[in-house]
Amino acid sequence: HYPLRRQRQMCIRDSSYPSLRSVFFEYHISKEEILTRLSNIIDFLLNVVYTVLDPIDTPIDYVSKVHFEKLKNRIQESSKMAPELIKVFKSRILEINGKNFFNISLLIPAILKREDILEDLTPSKLYMIHGDIHYNNILCGLRKEKNILIDCRGRSPYGTVHCDVAYDFGKIMHEYKGKYSIIERGEYGIFLNCEKNKVSITYEFTNGAMVDKYESFEKEIDAMLNKKIGNKFGNWRYRSEFMEAMMYLTMIPFHLRKKQEGLMCYVRGVISLNEWVKKYHPELYASLARRRSR
Repeated sequence: HYPLRRQRQMCIRDSSYPSLRSVFFEYHISKEEILTRLSNIIDFLLNVVYTVLDPIDTPIDYVSKVHFEKLKNRIQESSKMAPELIKVFKSRILEINGKNFFNISLLIPAILKREDILEDLTPSKLYMIHGDIHYNNILCGLRKEKNILIDCRGRSPYGTVHCDVAYDFGKIMHEYKGKYSIIERGEYGIFLNCEKNKVSITYEFTNGAMVDKYESFEKEIDAMLNKKIGNKFGNWRYRSEFMEAMMYLTMIPFHLRKKQEGLMCYVRGVISLNEWVKKYHPELYASLARRRSR
């Protein structure tokens, strides 16, 4: 590993080192090697990155600024860039692959009304983090113990490098649960139909082999994270799974060069947020369902 200060100064990709994304998709390497590389990277985050600076107390408005203000701004930005998606953003229900999902226009206000949820989303301390640890920002040396992290982006809304460590873990989940690299590689098909009172979207991943490969790793990476992190950072999984959904919802402007890619990110974010509410707050989900059926 480069020393962390050098990582922050040198975000230049060495073309002789492939990214973990390239290794995952294009090289015939074993599942054991992929897991070993991820294990080493998680150890490096826990034992080096998060210890470089002392943690600080979390500002009282941290969750609002990091999640909800960012989401509002990014949706506004996306609406200006792609006006044809405004109806998608404003619809209360989205039909996705034949199933109804609550849209963010319903879910976000419902979450904001729950002080207990906002409190649980607030970490007790903020640490120095990497901030953008997806598979394209991990370079792989010849030995599976040799990995270089590049393009560090950990910066809070306050201008400091202190953020919630759950963001890094959420980025890792964003890959193996959210299948982010499959989307960036354009290996999907998506169709949008906006009627007067209904927005329906149909999508599918077209690289079935890679979907299966991602899913074959999920339980093992989940177990690895649980074992290595334990209870060091409170309810980090609760926060990370929320962040994994919010990452998709807030990255849309960066993917609107191809409108279908931005829409694909939005759809995956809506699905993930519905799954998060169902998993951790079934009473809230049931309340929204009852309200809709009246």
